[in-house]
Amino acid sequence: MNEIIKVVIKGESSAFAQEEEAYKDKISITRETFKYTYLPAVESDINTPHKMKYKTNSVLFQRLYDKITEMIPGIVNDVYPASEEVGATVFSITYSDKTKVKRRFYTSREPFRDLFQLIGEMIPKSESVPETLIVKTEEEFQ
Repeated sequence: MNEIIKVVIKGESSAFAQEEEAYKDKISITRETFKYTYLPAVESDINTPHKMKYKTNSVLFQRLYDKITEMIPGIVNDVYPASEEVGATVFSITYSDKTKVKRRFYTSREPFRDLFQLIGEMIPKSESVPETLIVKTEEEFQ
Protein backbone atom coordinates (compact mmCIF):
# COMPACT_ATOMS: atom_id res chain seq x y z
CA MET A 1 0.00 0.00 0.00
CA ASN A 2 1.31 3.44 -0.95
CA GLU A 3 1.19 5.50 2.24
CA ILE A 4 2.33 9.00 3.13
CA ILE A 5 5.74 8.92 4.81
CA LYS A 6 6.44 12.66 5.02
CA VAL A 7 4.43 15.88 5.05
CA VAL A 8 6.10 19.25 4.53
CA ILE A 9 4.18 22.49 4.86
CA LYS A 10 5.84 25.76 3.92
CA GLY A 11 4.33 29.11 4.70
CA GLU A 12 5.17 32.71 4.12
CA SER A 13 3.77 36.07 5.03
CA SER A 14 1.72 38.11 2.65
CA ALA A 15 3.55 40.23 0.11
CA PHE A 16 1.74 43.13 1.79
CA ALA A 17 3.19 42.39 5.25
CA GLN A 18 5.43 44.98 6.81
CA GLU A 19 9.07 44.03 6.37
CA GLU A 20 9.61 43.52 10.12
CA GLU A 21 6.70 41.04 10.16
CA ALA A 22 7.61 39.16 6.98
CA TYR A 23 8.72 35.55 7.32
CA LYS A 24 9.07 32.13 5.75
CA ASP A 25 8.68 28.92 7.69
CA LYS A 26 8.70 25.19 7.16
CA ILE A 27 7.11 22.29 9.05
CA SER A 28 8.25 18.75 8.32
CA ILE A 29 6.45 15.76 9.83
CA THR A 30 7.07 12.02 9.70
CA ARG A 31 5.63 9.25 11.84
CA GLU A 32 8.39 9.84 14.43
CA THR A 33 9.57 13.43 13.91
CA PHE A 34 8.43 17.03 13.93
CA LYS A 35 10.75 19.75 12.61
CA TYR A 36 10.13 23.46 12.34
CA THR A 37 12.21 26.33 10.94
CA TYR A 38 11.25 29.99 11.10
CA LEU A 39 13.14 32.66 9.15
CA PRO A 40 12.14 36.31 9.49
CA ALA A 41 12.85 38.64 6.57
CA VAL A 42 14.38 41.07 9.03
CA GLU A 43 15.80 39.95 12.37
CA SER A 44 15.01 41.93 15.49
CA ASP A 45 15.04 41.38 19.24
CA ILE A 46 11.51 40.00 19.10
CA ASN A 47 11.60 38.41 15.64
CA THR A 48 14.48 35.98 15.57
CA PRO A 49 15.09 32.88 13.47
CA HIS A 50 14.41 29.69 15.38
CA LYS A 51 14.21 25.95 14.93
CA MET A 52 12.55 23.07 16.70
CA LYS A 53 13.30 19.39 16.24
CA TYR A 54 11.38 16.71 18.06
CA LYS A 55 11.74 12.94 17.81
CA THR A 56 9.47 10.47 19.55
CA ASN A 57 8.11 6.95 19.53
CA SER A 58 4.90 8.09 21.26
CA VAL A 59 1.76 6.20 20.28
CA LEU A 60 -0.25 9.43 20.65
CA PHE A 61 2.09 11.21 18.20
CA GLN A 62 1.73 8.33 15.72
CA ARG A 63 -2.07 8.43 16.01
CA LEU A 64 -2.03 12.17 15.31
CA TYR A 65 0.21 11.52 12.31
CA ASP A 66 -2.23 8.90 11.02
CA LYS A 67 -5.15 11.35 11.33
CA ILE A 68 -3.13 14.03 9.56
CA THR A 69 -2.18 11.73 6.68
CA GLU A 70 -5.84 10.74 6.29
CA MET A 71 -6.81 14.41 5.90
CA ILE A 72 -3.98 15.52 3.60
CA PRO A 73 -5.16 13.99 0.26
CA GLY A 74 -8.54 15.68 0.55
CA ILE A 75 -6.90 19.01 1.30
CA VAL A 76 -4.30 19.00 -1.48
CA ASN A 77 -6.82 17.81 -4.07
CA ASP A 78 -9.40 20.48 -3.27
CA VAL A 79 -9.82 23.91 -4.86
CA TYR A 80 -9.89 27.08 -2.76
CA PRO A 81 -10.67 30.70 -3.57
CA ALA A 82 -7.51 32.69 -4.25
CA SER A 83 -6.61 35.70 -2.15
CA GLU A 84 -4.02 38.39 -2.76
CA GLU A 85 -3.90 39.21 0.95
CA VAL A 86 -2.15 36.06 2.11
CA GLY A 87 1.20 34.41 1.48
CA ALA A 88 1.55 31.01 -0.08
CA THR A 89 0.94 27.78 1.78
CA VAL A 90 2.74 24.88 0.10
CA PHE A 91 2.04 21.23 0.85
CA SER A 92 4.65 18.65 -0.23
CA ILE A 93 3.71 15.02 0.37
CA THR A 94 6.08 12.10 -0.04
CA TYR A 95 4.69 8.58 -0.45
CA SER A 96 6.32 5.26 0.43
CA ASP A 97 7.06 4.58 -3.25
CA LYS A 98 9.03 7.91 -3.25
CA THR A 99 6.51 9.73 -5.44
CA LYS A 100 5.79 13.32 -4.40
CA VAL A 101 2.84 15.64 -4.68
CA LYS A 102 3.30 19.39 -4.28
CA ARG A 103 0.49 21.97 -4.17
CA ARG A 104 0.78 25.71 -3.64
CA PHE A 105 -2.23 27.66 -2.38
CA TYR A 106 -2.77 31.40 -2.17
CA THR A 107 -5.83 31.28 0.04
CA SER A 108 -6.87 32.01 3.58
CA ARG A 109 -5.67 29.26 5.93
CA GLU A 110 -9.24 28.80 7.14
CA PRO A 111 -9.81 25.65 4.99
CA PHE A 112 -6.79 24.09 6.74
CA ARG A 113 -7.94 24.90 10.30
CA ASP A 114 -8.77 21.33 11.39
CA LEU A 115 -5.54 19.97 9.93
CA PHE A 116 -3.44 22.73 11.50
CA GLN A 117 -5.08 22.14 14.91
CA LEU A 118 -4.11 18.46 14.76
CA ILE A 119 -0.55 19.37 13.79
CA GLY A 120 -0.47 21.84 16.68
CA GLU A 121 -1.19 18.98 19.10
CA MET A 122 2.16 17.43 18.12
CA ILE A 123 4.11 20.42 19.42
CA PRO A 124 5.53 20.34 22.97
CA LYS A 125 3.86 22.89 25.27
CA SER A 126 7.15 24.75 25.78
CA GLU A 127 7.31 25.73 22.09
CA SER A 128 5.45 28.50 20.33
CA VAL A 129 2.91 27.71 17.64
CA PRO A 130 4.46 27.79 14.15
CA GLU A 131 3.40 30.91 12.27
CA THR A 132 1.89 28.95 9.36
CA LEU A 133 -0.41 27.06 11.73
CA ILE A 134 -2.03 30.25 13.00
CA VAL A 135 -5.38 30.59 11.26
CA LYS A 136 -6.75 34.11 11.25
CA THR A 137 -10.36 35.03 10.80
CA GLU A 138 -11.47 37.54 8.17
CA GLU A 139 -11.75 40.22 10.88
CA GLU A 140 -8.12 39.70 11.93
CA PHE A 141 -6.98 40.46 8.37
CA GLN A 142 -8.65 43.89 8.51
